[in-house]
Amino acid sequence: MIYTSEDFGRTCQRTFASIVNLAATKGREYSGAEDRLANFRRYAETLDLDYRKVLLVYAGKHWDSICSYCKEGQVFSNEGIEGRIDDLIVYLLLLKCMVYEQNTTASDAPSASTK
Repeated sequence: MIYTSEDFGRTCQRTFASIVNLAATKGREYSGAEDRLANFRRYAETLDLDYRKVLLVYAGKHWDSICSYCKEGQVFSNEGIEGRIDDLIVYLLLLKCMVYEQNTTASDAPSASTK
């Protein structure tokens, strides 16, 4: 099978929809409605760590699973690899939010209308 540009486009669209859903559902469950990074801040304070290090631990779990899949060609749990990939993408977006928070004010962060 050849994975065409159209196939890739459909995969991107499905993935982006999944990411938006994950961010809306799991994010609220973990962080609440006010501060999307609250859970990272909580554990950072508890462990006396930078909140990016807390994110690294969470994201690392998914990266480990993806590495195992690449090496073994399969997952060994009930969660599919696609879900792990989507979770890691969400963590990368959260890291991007941390970078924005560190370097800019909320009004300076890129919006959908800017590059």
